[in-house]
Amino acid sequence: MIVKSFKAAFCAMLASITFTMNASAGERVIVAVGGDLQDRCSISLVSSPSLSVDLASSGTATFDFDLNCNHPIEINLESRNGYIAIADGKAPETNGDYTGRVDYTVDFSAPLKAGTWSESGIAGSTLQNGTTFRPGSAALANSPPFDSSLEMTVNWDMPTAKLLAGYYSEEVTVTVTGREL
Repeated sequence: MIVKSFKAAFCAMLASITFTMNASAGERVIVAVGGDLQDRCSISLVSSPSLSVDLASSGTATFDFDLNCNHPIEINLESRNGYIAIADGKAPETNGDYTGRVDYTVDFSAPLKAGTWSESGIAGSTLQNGTTFRPGSAALANSPPFDSSLEMTVNWDMPTAKLLAGYYSEEVTVTVTGREL
């Protein structure tokens, strides 16, 4: 809608420009045209797996997001625990042959105008204080994700110790921020 209103304003501006035909040979007329387009950057969850996953075996959970930004982006991932933790107050550390935590990694990919940006094998433990990712190549770093998507996958392996009974949870916050060119 912003683009349509800009086009309408631009056409109205052109319609109001008048030229005089009294210019002598060799004179020139310069017409300056300008406009402003507001920054736009949004992310929304489109689909996710069941909110309850089976930790009895190794697995993955994939989350799909709509992504729409009109400038280059960076993505920040921040985890609550850094691992999938038992939530009933029991210590998450390994206790002999038993544990109350499951380590995980995160992968993500986003199609940008200049190509697909992907990161993989990001350990959940590195996300506790938030980690910001920027595309590595110059072409991708300066490429906006107009009407695009983001796919994030959480991967976990069974720990070598047995898991304690209880409810396990983790939260990963995804923040997309626009960057200046």
